[in-house]
This record gives sequence, C-alpha cells and structure tokens, in this order.
Amino acid sequence: MKNTKIYLVGAGPGDIDLITVKGLKCIQKADVIIYDRLANKELLNYAKKDCVFVNVGKPPKNGGHLQENINDIIIKYAKKYKSIVRLKGGDPFLYGRGGEEILEIIEAGYDFEVIPGITSAFSVPAYAGIPVTFRGISNEVHIFSGHNKNNEQKDNYEYIAKLNGTIIFLMGVSKLPEIVSELMKYGKESNTKIAIIQNGTSKSQKIVTGTFDNIIEKSKDITSPAIIIIGEVVSLHEKLYKKRYLMFKSTKLNNNEIKLFKQKNVEITREKIIKTIPNKIDISILKEYKYLIFNSIHGVKAILKNVDKNSLKNKIICCTGEKSADKVKKYGLNVKYVGENSFESLYKKIREIEKNPKILIVTSNLTKDKYNQYKNKDTKVLIAYNTVSKKLKKEKLDKIASQNFEGIIFTSGSNVESFYKNLVDNNFNIDEVTQNKRIISIGPSTTKVLNKYNIKIDIEARDYSIKGIVDII
Repeated sequence: MKNTKIYLVGAGPGDIDLITVKGLKCIQKADVIIYDRLANKELLNYAKKDCVFVNVGKPPKNGGHLQENINDIIIKYAKKYKSIVRLKGGDPFLYGRGGEEILEIIEAGYDFEVIPGITSAFSVPAYAGIPVTFRGISNEVHIFSGHNKNNEQKDNYEYIAKLNGTIIFLMGVSKLPEIVSELMKYGKESNTKIAIIQNGTSKSQKIVTGTFDNIIEKSKDITSPAIIIIGEVVSLHEKLYKKRYLMFKSTKLNNNEIKLFKQKNVEITREKIIKTIPNKIDISILKEYKYLIFNSIHGVKAILKNVDKNSLKNKIICCTGEKSADKVKKYGLNVKYVGENSFESLYKKIREIEKNPKILIVTSNLTKDKYNQYKNKDTKVLIAYNTVSKKLKKEKLDKIASQNFEGIIFTSGSNVESFYKNLVDNNFNIDEVTQNKRIISIGPSTTKVLNKYNIKIDIEARDYSIKGIVDII
C-alpha cells in the first residue's frame, strides 16, 4: 500500500512502564500490531479500537513461527495497511533478529523506522539489584546468546572463560548445565558467582543466585524466558535489591518499624482491609476488676477514650504486645506487665502472682472465642470493639495482583478473613493474587486462618511482631 510505514518497536523487558514514549506513540496509532511472546501483551490495550493484532510467537517448547514466516506476515499486512508495528521484546537489534526483518522490508520496498527498546541484558539485572558494571568490581560487560545457529556458541567457551567482568547469556536457561560445565572446564572456578532471573521486571519475576557448584540444583524450577548473569557483581544483589512486600495491616507502621524495613532494603506497601467500630461500654464494669488486659491498640482506644484515666490509677494494666503498651503510656498510664506477644504467657504470669485474680480481657468480636478457655467467675471477656471487613474495589484488587511484590504479609487473622472475603466478592481466584508471592504470617493465630482458606504459608515469624517479620525477611 502506498505511504505504508513499518515500525520496528522494542517493547522492553516485561514491565509495561519500560516502553519508550516513542514506542508507545507508535502503538497508539498502529493499524496492525505484530507481536511475539516476549512483548508484554498489556501494551496492546493502548492500541486503537480497530487495530488488528497478530501473534507470531509461542513458547519455545510449543514451536512458533519461523523467522521467514514472520517476514512474510509483515509484508502481507504492509500490502493492506498503512501503519504497521512489529512489537518485539527487549531491543530489536540485540539478539532480536530485527536486522533480518529490516532487510526484508527494504527488499519489499517499504519505508521503515526502528524504535530501540530497553534491553533485558541490562534492565533485568538492574531490577534485581545487580549492576552489570561496578567500580572496582567489573568494568567490562560481555553479552552472548544461549541459542546460536548450528550451536556455534559451544566452540567459544574457551574464549568466554577467559573474559573478565560480567558475562551475560540471553535465552540460555535450557543450556545452563552446559554453560556451567564448559566454563569450568576452561578455567572458571566453582565458586564463580551466578544469577538466573526468570520473567525479569514482571510481576512473576523469580531470582536465583548462587555459584557454579550449586546453581543447577537451586534453579531447577526456573524456566524460559530467563537470563544468566555471571560475575562478582552478583554479590551486590543482597545489598542493592529492594524487596517489595504488600502488608495487610489496620494501623500505620511507626517510625522505628519503617526504619527497620529500610535497613533491610525492604519497601512496604500497607493496605488497610479491616476497620474497627467501638462498642458502647458500661464503664461501671471496670470497677469489678483488678487487672485489665489489652490485646490491641483498638481495645486501648475503645476504653481509654471513654473513661477518666484517673479512675484506672489503681488498676494493674497489662498488654499482650509492645504496641498496645505504648498506646496505654500515651494516655499517661503505666503498664505493669507486657506479654511477649502471647496472651498465654501473660495470663500465666498473673496467675503466678495472684491465685484468683479478677481479670478483664479487652478484645474484639473476632477474637473473643480465643479466650473462652480462660473465662470463669473471676475472668471476664469484654468485647470493646467490632472488627469488620473493609470492602475493596475490583480495581484495587487488580492493582494488587498486577504489582511486582516479593510477597504478602498478614498481620492478623482478621486481615486474612477480610482478604479472602474481598477475593470471593470480586470473583477472584486466590492464586491470581498470591501466585509467585511469598506468604508471611505474623504468628500462629494468623497462620491458623491462612490454613483455613488453604493459603500456602512460606514463613511464620518467630517473634510475633513487626520486628519478627523484619528478621525473617
């Protein structure tokens, strides 16, 4: 067709935000988009309503179009439409065979333009906290393809093994055993640092680091697309990689907690999915009890906002955790005993001091049953507030599912309950949100609720607190 122009556009490594401005403009005005499996399909959402989409790529094991067929398809659509975008993962000219496609376009007599893309060779390691160059560690970068015509790469291992700096293999995960054994054969040490990154920069990114002597076992679950980084720069991963976690928590993190996470290079996105509603309380009940036990800051607020703090001066105030204790102190009252985030240890301590103590347990509607075994004529449970689920819009859950979180942290059973209810109400499958994410529980009671909904737990904090979570991360 007269005035037809074909744009060879680099889609970047996977994260939709890494498309260039110029590349996005081409997508928005295209009549036809010819794309492959390495280009993020979400980019197609920016196309015109009447745009024609042509998929020319499938996973390697399932075959796919030969390059000659792709060339023919590009020319076929150029005969019918004016603006053609050939959307390719990464950069078209770095092992993308973009040059071959351009030669065919020139031979067919069509105008063209190449829009470079952000290559996975540099961006994927960067997202994993691995700079491919680093002063004093590596001032060289060497990039190779793991799949070359007629297996010609095999003859180069002796040369590659002698290279300094950082060595990168694209599309080489299936040949990892060969790469490792051949490089060791020609001189690389068994303790050579290596990283393999699958689906880099995307929400399903997986990072495995190790050395030549253990990487094959550690990466046995890694599949294509993945890149291999070899060199001392891999050791920087633990220091430079910012781990991103989603935390379901009803209250904000305090400054000390934020500092703890920052020291571990962890970025927390807090989402509030429960809300508390104080109940009307007959304050006269407090006169009957010598001990008040608070198991959360919400219980502290529900009581102390409604009473004269001077009326509690003679009470022995106890808290199951430091946060509740800190809240009590802000009201100008003293806390006698603080359990180590365990009601059982606190209750035991009180019973050791006094045989038949008069105890009032201040809690919520969701946790009241937890204390049934302790109720008697001297111990009463007061439901000071109700914890209810906060409804999230489907758009919010879509965003949570799509973001590149390392894992999800649950800080209470009620947060788990609300999370699950929101998923069900919005017709979400649990795997849609939790897939490829580490699930972290703050303690046994939270773990119990996660198990109830068959949500697989990766780690449970040993110390049932935010500090405990920081320690295990």
